Amino acid sequence: MLRLDTLRQHAAQKKLSSCYLFFGEEEHLKDQMVRSLATAFLGTDPPGAGLEVLYGSETDGMQIVDRALSLGMFAPRTMLVVREADALSAKSRAAVAGYLAAPNPDACLVLTTAKPDAKSALVRQFEPVAAVVNFKPLTEAEAADWARSESARRGLRLTAEAAQQLVARAGTGLGVIDGELAKLATHAGAAGGAEIGAAAVRALAGSNPQYGDYELADAVSRCLRRESLAIYQTMLSAGEDPVRILASICSGMLRLWKVASVPGDPAAVARRTGIHEYAVRQLLPAARRRTRAEYADALDRIYRAECRLKSGRGQPAALVQRLIHHLTTQSLRKA
Repeated sequence: MLRLDTLRQHAAQKKLSSCYLFFGEEEHLKDQMVRSLATAFLGTDPPGAGLEVLYGSETDGMQIVDRALSLGMFAPRTMLVVREADALSAKSRAAVAGYLAAPNPDACLVLTTAKPDAKSALVRQFEPVAAVVNFKPLTEAEAADWARSESARRGLRLTAEAAQQLVARAGTGLGVIDGELAKLATHAGAAGGAEIGAAAVRALAGSNPQYGDYELADAVSRCLRRESLAIYQTMLSAGEDPVRILASICSGMLRLWKVASVPGDPAAVARRTGIHEYAVRQLLPAARRRTRAEYADALDRIYRAECRLKSGRGQPAALVQRLIHHLTTQSLRKA
């Protein structure tokens, strides 16, 4: 299986294979690599007439082979992208795999699927004859690094704190992060500066469905009861669902517990947990001030609150408020 960084090197060096199979859930990164390969193979940016897209649910193997063997009328080379490749029948997959025994040197075939299973029939059939790449969801650290790299490509500088807050709000899906970066870039241009800081991320978070999650998780982690309850009431007033807020609190507490459970310096914790080192440094003081028993109690109370919500026992907003009150009452040890 081909590593993603190796694939980038091949694209930069224009050393391309006859066929690629991209599988996995990170669609935005997958689309970026398709564009990079198309630019390298076709020699134009953006790719022009030589790029053709088919769908496995709407075509068959022989049609794919015919397109790959056909001479382009408007371009000397053809890049054929087959999306939803997992929809191809066994017969169609066999036809395409058979073509790869003697492929057209002026055609590059890219099969893509969102299916994450590395042991699927599609992956097993094409791994011997194609360059197979797994586009797994990114960790928080990888997503934050990608956000900073993408900002730099746009001529902007996203601070480490801003990148971490962006990932905390938007998640690790690069498509969502890219949309947020576009908003931040517009804001930075209007402000006449090239740096995007945490304040800008906070200022633009109001249009994000996860507004307030980062601030609430941070306040709860430090046992700031008054601040936590104020943020919670703000989120309720904005129409946030208490059930979703509870899920966010659970995620934040699990994150703290994960950081607290790993010994060593921030770099070691970051490597073991997949959380960005900057975030680890921010989380460690509060994370290590709770005892193992306190984490067990906190997670048990979160679980019981979730059970009550799902069974319809109790008013959701009040249940979550009582939970926040308890979690911010725990007496933290000195760091």
